[in-house]
Amino acid sequence: MNQNTSEYYWSLVIEDGWLQAAIWSLSGEYVRVMSTGPSTKWSSAEDLVDTADGALSAAVVNFPEDEKEPSKTVFGVPPLWVEDGQIKREHLDKIRQLATKLSLSPIGFVVLPEAIAHMVKLKEGSPVSGIVVGVGETMIDVTLFRLGNLVGTVNVGRSVSIVEDVIEGLSRFSTGEGLPSRIMLYDGNTSELEALQEDLTEADWGSLEGKVKFLHSPQVEIIDPKAKTVAVCAAGASELGNVAGLLVDGESQDESEKNEAHEHGTSQGNVIPAHDLTPEDVGFVVGEEVKNFSDTQMPDSSSQEMPAAFKQPFKMPKFSFGNLPFHLPVKNREPAMPHPSVGNLSTTPKWKRLMVFGVIFVVLVITGGIGGWWYLPRAEIVVFLAPQNLEETESLTLDENIDQADVEARIFPAQTVAVEVTGSKSRAATGNKTVGDAAAGQVTIRNGTASDIVLESGTSLQGPGDLEYTINEEVTVGSATSPSDPGSVTTAVTASDIGAQYNIASGENFSVSNYPTSEVDAVSEGELSGGSSREVVAVSADDREKLGEELTEELKSQGIAQIEGQIESTSYFVSDAVRTEEVDTSFSKAEGDEASSVDLDMSLRVIGIVVSKEQLESLARDLLEPKVPTGYALRSEQIDVSFELDDESDGAWFFDASITANLLPEINTDDIKRNVIGKYPSQAQQYLTTIPGFTKADITLTPSLPGKLGNIPRVTDHVSIEIIADR
Repeated sequence: MNQNTSEYYWSLVIEDGWLQAAIWSLSGEYVRVMSTGPSTKWSSAEDLVDTADGALSAAVVNFPEDEKEPSKTVFGVPPLWVEDGQIKREHLDKIRQLATKLSLSPIGFVVLPEAIAHMVKLKEGSPVSGIVVGVGETMIDVTLFRLGNLVGTVNVGRSVSIVEDVIEGLSRFSTGEGLPSRIMLYDGNTSELEALQEDLTEADWGSLEGKVKFLHSPQVEIIDPKAKTVAVCAAGASELGNVAGLLVDGESQDESEKNEAHEHGTSQGNVIPAHDLTPEDVGFVVGEEVKNFSDTQMPDSSSQEMPAAFKQPFKMPKFSFGNLPFHLPVKNREPAMPHPSVGNLSTTPKWKRLMVFGVIFVVLVITGGIGGWWYLPRAEIVVFLAPQNLEETESLTLDENIDQADVEARIFPAQTVAVEVTGSKSRAATGNKTVGDAAAGQVTIRNGTASDIVLESGTSLQGPGDLEYTINEEVTVGSATSPSDPGSVTTAVTASDIGAQYNIASGENFSVSNYPTSEVDAVSEGELSGGSSREVVAVSADDREKLGEELTEELKSQGIAQIEGQIESTSYFVSDAVRTEEVDTSFSKAEGDEASSVDLDMSLRVIGIVVSKEQLESLARDLLEPKVPTGYALRSEQIDVSFELDDESDGAWFFDASITANLLPEINTDDIKRNVIGKYPSQAQQYLTTIPGFTKADITLTPSLPGKLGNIPRVTDHVSIEIIADR
């Protein structure tokens, strides 16, 4: 890996229900932790990606705008996620999904208790003897260290008593030795750790000697989330090179730390010296088996039976899709003893003693220099090869109504997967509406005919300017007694519409319904007033329609994400064949209502189809294998199928499917190692050009030594080879 100070890395700490992110870089021999985000809650595999995206966003807030955002990532995981030195399949799938959806490049993982132990060693300068207790919602893990050596980890179901849980975990080690009197607690957000710390501190450990034995009452410490995340950063940096200290941005530092930071050309953050630790001191091993537990101070198995898990050699986990799998096993360091050949120098003359010590010193320096030059350097070689692209297009039918595939007809059985999602959304109203009051008053209706007339409620009156009014209630107008004395009645009227134009003065004439004004008319008694109008924002039909479309798309995306989380690795999800059904919709406002916004609650059924990945890969092999060039291999992980929907009818989906594969030459990385070890980079480059499909190679030596000392290490296990398709 490149140790350029401009390259940054992610650390992503994933625990039971909690997640935290940090950004760091390796500047010379100092790890600079630029930013750590807060602990963020996650509850299920479905929302892990969104939660991780939020955690990364929180950590990147203060990241410089002119710098490239990192992608290489170190994952911190709890012991429960690891089995037999490997991340368990179900958890590996979670990390794979995170890496794919968030464009992360995993470079390895570290188990949290081991990262914490190494962080303590980094700060204190001595191997850790203690007990690291990780607290989850339903489980706790208890990890025991002796003089920096990992004895083992056990998992215990959590009860109401943290003391009983820790006792149960420690009793499983069955070493018979006194336990280290130091307990370090951590969990996802430390919300309950103070209470647990108090319980463990106040426990009467002396009365429990039959179960566990401490030399004296243990001290109980809390590891806060930031320190835990910094520990994962330090573990990742230790794989890149020697670590002399930590620079944690945003923390205070005392004068001695400031002076040390100044001497190393730094001026920000809290400097934590590393006490001359090397990558080997913090236990990083790449691609090799670590020393057996027989090298550590374990109990004698002949006198007391040990758990089976502690009898096996501790193997470094393999990260199936990262660049460099690494782990944190701990090496045992025995105190150096005088060599018997030195003898007793107390009676030897001083000049002879000085000569002896001088010779020994020179020999040690030369031997150490040769040994360091031989064993310490690391080389990372990334070989870029031009892929061979193959592509075929086929018309496929995926049918929900059949159980058997017809490969010749390109018809494959499909299964439906459905989920129901619910959500709410609001949208600003964009419609307009005129509101106001109608003018009202009284008129006198005059009847000049010889007969009484009855006018029903709502009878229309036409006033000045053809303005229309209506009678509020039914009235009877008596007949005229003479041409000059018509029958009359006064009644209330209301304008047929709102607006100030309906306000008229007293004495205005009106026609009455279809009667001629010469026979029946009306005149206003006083003013007709109170009419007014104004324009307001209202909910339009378009507002409701667009709101429904937007919420449907959002819920559809959520449903697709849930379906993808449920699909097994043996199936292929066809995202182009997703349909939706409305289960329930409820608008807060009707069309035409005066309002500034409208809300919608919706339940949506999202239905997708899946098809057997094995059947599609079998079809792809039938189509592509005859075209595979000599020296290349077609592997399942290189095959990709994309669908373009043509039509759908009664559960049968018709697609144009594009089947592609990016082939890489068959390369034996062990052969490459054997041919480049001990060579100078220019010689190695010359050899690498002979590899079929070669385009370029990046060779990184750690440390970078001058002149003829800067060759590729002669220790095979210190050379890593990565093959990447050049795009």
